[in-house]
Amino acid sequence: MNRLADIALFVPLAAGLHVAAFTLAAGSLGGGTGAGGEGGEDLVTLAAAPPAMARIAQEWDTAPAPHSASPAPASPQADTAPTLPDSAPAPHTRAPLPAQPDRPEVTAPSLPAPPPAMAAPQLPRQMPALPAAPRPDRTAALVPPAPAPGRALPSRPPMPSPDTLPDAQAQTGAPLADSPRPVARPDPTPASTPQQARRAKGTAGAPVAGGQTGTVATPTLSPGQRQSLRAEWGARILARVTRQHHYPRGSRAEGRALVELVVAANGQLLSARLVRSAGDASLDRAALAAVRRAAPFPAAPRGLGRPRDSFTLPLNFERRR
Repeated sequence: MNRLADIALFVPLAAGLHVAAFTLAAGSLGGGTGAGGEGGEDLVTLAAAPPAMARIAQEWDTAPAPHSASPAPASPQADTAPTLPDSAPAPHTRAPLPAQPDRPEVTAPSLPAPPPAMAAPQLPRQMPALPAAPRPDRTAALVPPAPAPGRALPSRPPMPSPDTLPDAQAQTGAPLADSPRPVARPDPTPASTPQQARRAKGTAGAPVAGGQTGTVATPTLSPGQRQSLRAEWGARILARVTRQHHYPRGSRAEGRALVELVVAANGQLLSARLVRSAGDASLDRAALAAVRRAAPFPAAPRGLGRPRDSFTLPLNFERRR
């Protein structure tokens, strides 16, 4: 824009200067201060240009200086990080090592040649036979040395022969005669006669009055074996009662009842009673009814040897949720 404005200003000015200069030149060539046109009708008066006009013409003739571009507006500066110093630390340089003098050439000393290996002496393959050492004569060692002369050996009494041995009975006769004889013990009576065995066999398992069974001859058992048989019988009775155990209808109570029952050896229920209540009358009645429905029970195991036995059974009553 500035360049166009300069051109629009200086072009008319330059044209006017050229016209003035041309007019002055034409007047000087005409030889007078005035000159006539055709027929002397027109008169032109030429005069020297003032110094200001001459300076303007000179400036016009000279080429205009190149226009420098106006500086661009400075942009707002943002916060910048602090500038680090321009001078970086000089790298550490090692001092040059002094030149080492030339080392003399070292030549390896010539070693003498090793002596030839000595051959190992050849040993004889067969070892020389060693002289046999004399064996001591054992028979000579067994022979007792001869007694020194003038010394008598002690004489031993001769061993008695079997015929001359003293009679042991004669030596111990007196003590045996004085010792008292042991009192003869009576012979043990048999445990059972065949007649008693047949009688027990005929009456075994037969029912008698009162729901009891007859006495059965059984082998003797240890207390541990008897307790094991009794526990086995009680488990079978409890399993039978559990199958008949039901929660009573219409009851909403819960509890645990203990029922004591007496069972004969053949499995017959002799009695049943409530030892501990479950806390509700309907639950107690259901416990006794379950015991009566489960009778008769399994018979007692063989070898228990008891006509009857009592058991206490726990019965739990819980509502189903």
